[in-house]
Amino acid sequence: MAPVNYNEHVQFLPFNDADALEAALTEEVCAVIVEGIQGVGGIQVATENFLQRARAACDKTGTVLILDSVQCGYGRSGKFFSHQYADIHPDLITTAKGMGNGFPVGGVLISEVQGLRMVCWALLSAATTLPVRRQLPCWM
Repeated sequence: MAPVNYNEHVQFLPFNDADALEAALTEEVCAVIVEGIQGVGGIQVATENFLQRARAACDKTGTVLILDSVQCGYGRSGKFFSHQYADIHPDLITTAKGMGNGFPVGGVLISEVQGLRMVCWALLSAATTLPVRRQLPCWM
């Protein structure tokens, strides 16, 4: 792992290891980020089983599931997003390269429920000098 990627608040788990993910997830974990098709160092594809178990584990703990589709989104995997093969719905999708067709652009797609929560967290954190904890209830 490159020193720039080290952070005491981030835990890296073996790719496609659903057992390790389930063991690491608690209600204290804010988000799980998965790159569905990894292209650095060879092509590594997230299995349908792994993605389905990740979705179920995130639902169980209230953790946000983020899928990184920067490289593999916009039809580059055969479907619009590679996670569609697993028939799951992430809370947030990052996308970029296929969006711009060569033009440098990026985007974030946020599910309606998570979008409302994230807006609320942003408003709360902007309105206070205290850090907003993930467990804070938020109603809009």
